[in-house]
Amino acid sequence: MLVKRLSVLPATIVVSLLLSTPAFGAIKVSDANGDKTVASLRDCQKYPVEETYSIDSAGRRSVAADDTGKVRVFGKGGNTMKVAVPPADFDPHTATDAQLRMYGFPPRPKSGPARTRWDALYPHHQIDFVLPEMCSDPHVTHRPPQRTKSALAPDPLTSDNWSGGIAVNPPDEPPFTSAFVRWQEPSFNAVCPTASGYSIWSGIGGWDTGDRPVWGLLQAGVDNIGGSGPNDAYAFWEALNQNKDQTLPEQHIVNMKVSALDQVQSMTYYNPIDKTVSFQIYNLTTNKLATLGPWSTIVDPIGSVKGFASDYYDGWTGELIAERPSVDDAYINLRQPQTGYSQFLDAELGYDSDGDPFPGYEYVGWQPIKMTSDKDLSVPTGFPTSGATMWQNTWKACS
Repeated sequence: MLVKRLSVLPATIVVSLLLSTPAFGAIKVSDANGDKTVASLRDCQKYPVEETYSIDSAGRRSVAADDTGKVRVFGKGGNTMKVAVPPADFDPHTATDAQLRMYGFPPRPKSGPARTRWDALYPHHQIDFVLPEMCSDPHVTHRPPQRTKSALAPDPLTSDNWSGGIAVNPPDEPPFTSAFVRWQEPSFNAVCPTASGYSIWSGIGGWDTGDRPVWGLLQAGVDNIGGSGPNDAYAFWEALNQNKDQTLPEQHIVNMKVSALDQVQSMTYYNPIDKTVSFQIYNLTTNKLATLGPWSTIVDPIGSVKGFASDYYDGWTGELIAERPSVDDAYINLRQPQTGYSQFLDAELGYDSDGDPFPGYEYVGWQPIKMTSDKDLSVPTGFPTSGATMWQNTWKACS
């Protein structure tokens, strides 16, 4: 690897999570035009499944119905995105490189510290793999910050909707290809006067978009918004860029359950060789993992191709974020964790295609981001600059 690191993440990624299916109800949002009722989760449009079939260990169709892998094909009319799910006895530590690629795992280093870090991403040799179901929410987005301090400014950077850690690549370094974050899912209080949300995700790109005519943002994580109470967690992925016609808002993995206090891991990975994206979220508490990708095209729920994966790739930054999401292009309140903070346990990034993860602090552009409007909303505390990969995003205010 040719990068200058002060000291990041695995390669192929897929979305793995466990979620409770949230209540599909209208939520109340306040913006500059006053309060308005917005249908959010209620309008989540189910992704059509063209087919689901069994495969053998080489990925070929199989007549066997049990103890084999599965392929689920989302979309219709020939515009599809496939997800391959391993059999129950699949072990990522002993699988072939081809199998890892087929099932959306990041490339596995051969040996050394990089292999040790990769093994730590999957502490169990047997995992409960999820055959995903998806729906698309047209109202909720996890958009780039609209106000940022220059990426070259002293710490901390500021944003109106992001809090966490970011690495900004110097011009002479390769672009980021992967982002990984592990955290403990908070339990929340319902203290904000109107609608609130709290999202945690790993992503590539999307910083300082106001200064750049072309940008992208690929991300995956857990959101907590709407529903019937303050703890309605669900997994999501999203693909955005400067073209609103190509932007795909929050996409739910509806059969992945995440509960308060679960330890969760999400990864976002772009393969620069074959120009595919994969997402992964792994609930380590329940040992459930779901994979989405690798995909070269992004298809919406009506079967239309929104764009190539490369259209959403922006490797200038890699980030690990706690966010207040947007509903119908308006920021909602930042939901309050009961502990007063969200706990990030690990943060790693990578900028090559070989899957070697490195702690965020090893990169020269590694910096904290403080969420602020006219006052601080969320501030990273104990932000690691060496030797550790955990910190807290301390909640300050709803908005």
